[in-house]
Amino acid sequence: MPKELGIRAGERWAYKITLSHGPLIEVKVLDAGYNYESSIRVQRVDTGEVFWTRRGRLPAKWERQEEYLATHPQFRSALPEPLPRPEPQLPFIPRLTDVDLERIRAVVREEIAESMNGVPRIAFTVAELAYAVGLSDARIYQHIDRRDITPVYSGTKALIPVEEAVRFVRDLPDENYGALG
Repeated sequence: MPKELGIRAGERWAYKITLSHGPLIEVKVLDAGYNYESSIRVQRVDTGEVFWTRRGRLPAKWERQEEYLATHPQFRSALPEPLPRPEPQLPFIPRLTDVDLERIRAVVREEIAESMNGVPRIAFTVAELAYAVGLSDARIYQHIDRRDITPVYSGTKALIPVEEAVRFVRDLPDENYGALG
C-alpha cells in the first residue's frame, strides 16, 4: 500500500540540488503526483524554472528548513547569486522613406528585367504600359474604357499585348487636342 504523500500542490518546499551536499533552494509544488513514488512537478521561486523531481529531493517544508539544516549542515552553503539576465536587444530596423522604396522598386525591376534576358516580352500590365509610355495608370484605364486599347485578361488582371501597345502608341494623334473626350 502506498505511503501518504505529505506534499500538496501550492506548498513551498526546500529542494536539494544534489543529494549529498550543497544549498537548499525554495520551490513551489505544482503537482504532487498520485503516490509516494510519483514524480513531483515543482517551480523554482527564484528563477521560475519548472521541472520534475523525486520526493527524496524535498527534505522539508521551506518554513521548517532551519530544523533540517540543524541536523544536516552540509546543505547550509549559500547559493551563488544568479547572473543577471541581459535585457533583450531588439534589432535596429531603419524606417524606409518613399525615396528608399522607389530605389528598392527600381532595383527589383532591373533584376526582373535581367532575369528575363533573352525572353521576349509579349504583354504589359497596365502599370508597366503606363511606365513604358510615360502616362499614369489612370490615363491608361481611360484609354481602355474608350476602347483605344484592347486588353486581354487573366482573371481580373488586364494585360496588354505588345502588338496592341505598339498600335496604341502609333495611333496617338500628332497634335495636342486637349482633354480626352
